[in-house]
Amino acid sequence: MKLSEYIKLDGHDLAALCRSGEVSASEIFDCARSAIKSLNKRLNFLVDWTPAESARALDNLNDNMPFMGVPILLKDVGAGIAGVPQELGSRLAKGRRTGEDAEIVRRLRAAGLVIAARSTTPEFGASFTTESIATGITRNPWNPEKSTGGSSGGAAAAVAARVVPIAHAGDSAGSIRIPTHCCGLFGFKPSRGINPVGAHAGEINSGLTVSHVVTRSVRDSAAVLDATAGGDPGCRYATALPARSFADAALTKLPQSRIALCTTNPFGGPVSSVVKDATEKMAQICSEAGHIVEEVTPPLSPEEFISDMEIVWSANIYHAVEKLRGNATASDIERLVEPANHAVYLRGAQISAGELLGALDGMNLYSRRLAAFFSNHDILLTPTLSQVAPDLATFDTDREVANVTDYLFELFRFAPFTVQCNVSGQPAMNIPCGLSSDGLPVGVHFSAPYGEDSTLFGLAGALERMAPWRDLLPPINAGNLEGAAQ
Repeated sequence: MKLSEYIKLDGHDLAALCRSGEVSASEIFDCARSAIKSLNKRLNFLVDWTPAESARALDNLNDNMPFMGVPILLKDVGAGIAGVPQELGSRLAKGRRTGEDAEIVRRLRAAGLVIAARSTTPEFGASFTTESIATGITRNPWNPEKSTGGSSGGAAAAVAARVVPIAHAGDSAGSIRIPTHCCGLFGFKPSRGINPVGAHAGEINSGLTVSHVVTRSVRDSAAVLDATAGGDPGCRYATALPARSFADAALTKLPQSRIALCTTNPFGGPVSSVVKDATEKMAQICSEAGHIVEEVTPPLSPEEFISDMEIVWSANIYHAVEKLRGNATASDIERLVEPANHAVYLRGAQISAGELLGALDGMNLYSRRLAAFFSNHDILLTPTLSQVAPDLATFDTDREVANVTDYLFELFRFAPFTVQCNVSGQPAMNIPCGLSSDGLPVGVHFSAPYGEDSTLFGLAGALERMAPWRDLLPPINAGNLEGAAQ
């Protein structure tokens, strides 16, 4: 198989070729390996290879696997492979190995996906760009001087550049949707409790974090979720799954829906004209498709929200560092943890149990207000970010932070519409909407009530059929590499 052929295919296409015997899984994997070796020099999305895992997966494929032989990258935070390093984008975690397979890794493997390598993440996954001292700068294939977004930036860069059709990702405050906006991909954050977080955790980051994938096609995202969804033994909570598959939902026409539209930044910053125009154009498309679109402002007190988020965010960074520190001294931690995260860690050390429980109560109250808002609306449409992909070094954590509250306001003015769904647990997605005048991807954001993942897949499938985005190809892509994979 030539790379020029490989880059045109999504996971479904590749699995069908593998299943038919027209192309072997080894040939597909060789294409991915060739693309990784060549493009990682320019984009830096790779932490390291997972050769033993790849070989085992290739040896255990069968025709019943929905993604038979499809290569995938595993984000280097949030889901680990037994015995394989998982270093969280941090010098503090250098050499750290995972004790057992994450449940979602087992399910990805059972679906026939072949984990080729670990992808880059900012330190602890705690940034809206993928730049770290430990692994370097991950660059956007649309413009290597621009950010990929974060924290699943390595995953998004690789999928956008056609290195792999699917990459594992996680989302704590927008970490699937932010990079897919910046890189021109489909990014779906499932409802809390749809995908497992075990076997190593009951919840991650106080329930803010979920795992899924970034993809080019809606059908790949939906079918991967079908393969991974459902609780695992001992899980703290599991969200009921719909009677029909997510893949079926993506093919089913969505009934007339009430769509709320908001383009105002709830954290007080500007929204660029390019993303505002794209959102309003999407509202028009939805209206012409028969949906009822109404401009509405969702409930949010930014000061209260940031106050609670500052406590929960800081407490979780503190907890993460303390789990990793081993025999490290305070001076070791200051030296090894990036300055912005170190400031958040120090803030976390000051938080009392009462403050943390109070902040969690506040987040629950916000979730209830948002649920009440959705009693009158089926879907909320907003921009994904307040701008297109920013310059590198805009949001990196290798900088001093004097005040954590001010720091979070800065982050959420950039990503003002994503974190709310992590707090509430609702499903949400980034839909690609073409390119800006300077050639950067633009996305819009849809969210729905808790557990209504199928509603969003139905809408995403319809939008993809009306305005396909799969062929959006960045200047830096695997198809530019000469010849067939060897």
